[in-house]
Amino acid sequence: MAKASTASTLVISENWFPQPEIVATYYDNLGIVVRSFREPLDRAVRRVLIPSIKENFASGGRPDSWAPLNEFTQKKRKAKGYGEAGPILKRTGLLEKVASQLNIWTIDRDSATAKPLATVFGGKAAYGDVHQEGGPSGTSGWIPARPFLVIQDWDKYEIEFIFTEWLEEMTLRSGFRMEPGYFYSYLSCT
Repeated sequence: MAKASTASTLVISENWFPQPEIVATYYDNLGIVVRSFREPLDRAVRRVLIPSIKENFASGGRPDSWAPLNEFTQKKRKAKGYGEAGPILKRTGLLEKVASQLNIWTIDRDSATAKPLATVFGGKAAYGDVHQEGGPSGTSGWIPARPFLVIQDWDKYEIEFIFTEWLEEMTLRSGFRMEPGYFYSYLSCT
């Protein structure tokens, strides 16, 4: 009579879908598609930063209001037929126009930088650089900083959304699907 075996064998196998090799290929494809952040940076400048700069001018500074005009500047403005007290940095509208143009931005593969205003628009708005940072004035002593090229805290969230949206587009373009439940594994015991 044959003896019954008391030993048993447990075999565990794991199956993944998609296979890790396929996932690695998706990542490789994503790396090929995403070679530069120029596109989302351009979107961020157009959709978020330029409108935010315009709002900075409209509100007279954000998040803090700009310093008021000094007495000398108020008298000078009044003598030229402009309002004494403001709106600040909006006497002719040239500075706002130049500061909110796309062409003041240098957008490359991983950054977007506003050029010094002295280098754009024939330098006609170069005085904006002094207002942005503050600095000496030949007539009134010192010009306080009135930053208008400012990324507001809430702008950062909108920019993050633009990058997330763009990465999702690039992920789909690369063939990497992200549907819920797309990746799964299971164990089987025999």
